[in-house]
Amino acid sequence: MIERVFERGDVQDIRNCRRYYGDEVVIEALLTAKFLALTTLHFVSAIFEKPLEEFRCYTTRQSNPTHLPY
Repeated sequence: MIERVFERGDVQDIRNCRRYYGDEVVIEALLTAKFLALTTLHFVSAIFEKPLEEFRCYTTRQSNPTHLPY
């Protein structure tokens, strides 16, 4: 649920989520998420000052390359 709030919620929803669950629970949920959109991933990385390499979805994406965009 936390992942979906960060992907689809607005600023107020994200603030409420952080206030309700606490930053430790939110960070742990986002670090172990199986998938986050790239924009959400960079946003979360900037907010919590965590490098991209700590996120499970980032390392999984790096090990499974996709087709070229053209």
